[in-house]
Amino acid sequence: MDREVLSEALGGVADRHIEAALREGEFDMRKHIRLRRIAVLAAAAALLLAMGVTAYAAGWLDSIFGQAVQKINTNDQAEDRLEAAAAAVSGSPQDPEVQDLPGFDGSRLTLKESYYDGQGLLLGVDLDAVRPDPVVGFQLDGALLERITQPNLTYQFYYSTQEDIERLREFIKENTADPAELDAQLTRLDAQEALLEAGDPDDLDICLEAGNITREEYDDTMSRRTARGAAAGLHYASAIWLDGFLERKLTGEEYGAFWDVLERDGAACVVLEDVHIGDHMLAEGVDIAAIQTDVAAGTFVEAQAKTGEEGRLTADLPAELQGLDELHVQLKVKGGPVYYYMTLDGRAYALSEQAEEQLVPFTIPNSAK
Repeated sequence: MDREVLSEALGGVADRHIEAALREGEFDMRKHIRLRRIAVLAAAAALLLAMGVTAYAAGWLDSIFGQAVQKINTNDQAEDRLEAAAAAVSGSPQDPEVQDLPGFDGSRLTLKESYYDGQGLLLGVDLDAVRPDPVVGFQLDGALLERITQPNLTYQFYYSTQEDIERLREFIKENTADPAELDAQLTRLDAQEALLEAGDPDDLDICLEAGNITREEYDDTMSRRTARGAAAGLHYASAIWLDGFLERKLTGEEYGAFWDVLERDGAACVVLEDVHIGDHMLAEGVDIAAIQTDVAAGTFVEAQAKTGEEGRLTADLPAELQGLDELHVQLKVKGGPVYYYMTLDGRAYALSEQAEEQLVPFTIPNSAK
């Protein structure tokens, strides 16, 4: 993991967006960590009762904002903003605005929903990305292979160096109030640190032997192996997760070809073209964070800005962006190849090359005026 990214992930994201996902779900190899959010169905049910059946009948839960309310756990004033945005788009559906992305082979970005209340900004977008076919069995030259196989690029394995561990230790100390929980987390981290000397901390067999994971955790991860992975005896966490990711991403024929190369050569590389919305946007030329959550209807984007406290973000916009009649925003669409490299008896890696970037403009009216 990039050191600057790790620092931002651990200390620069609002508390309500922090939920670790070290070894779960699909890996999105970008310049930021996709931060998982907690679904709170009880809160959504209570909100439906408060709003009445009419809102549901009007398609409130079909909107990006409506689905985001269900998925995001918020405990601050921004929750009221999101609920107000969901109600607004349900009561008065917005016409989608489509922007072509000529730099990305006919891809398009559609603004489906927007909400600017003079203090915060929420967007609901859909990225229709056109990607070329995967390249299975890509031949790496020595220089590229050396770049890919860095410890900080290990797939789905974030705390792989002493520097990573020290940063995480400081974050835990600063953000864990309960003494018992603090002791438990630090003990776990100490065991992780010891693995750096005992052997490869990505090797589940070593983790189990060192007591860094329980037998239950070990068995759970091993049970998630694909049929091909289990038959080959995969026991490195990164390889298990990358193998599962590629089985989902590739066609059956492509996945079979990948394993043919892997078993023949002991290692294999797959190149996938990535197109995504960046984790920053421009609003009236001011650079602010674009925190994202994927829902079935599209992608929910919440603008966030730095606070006076170093490393903290807030859902309220900077003062110069508040109270305007409209906001001129530019989302950053980025893309380029992602190299997924896996060894048959060792780690897996991912290297993202963001070769292209396009600023996509939208004008957002003040919903409160």
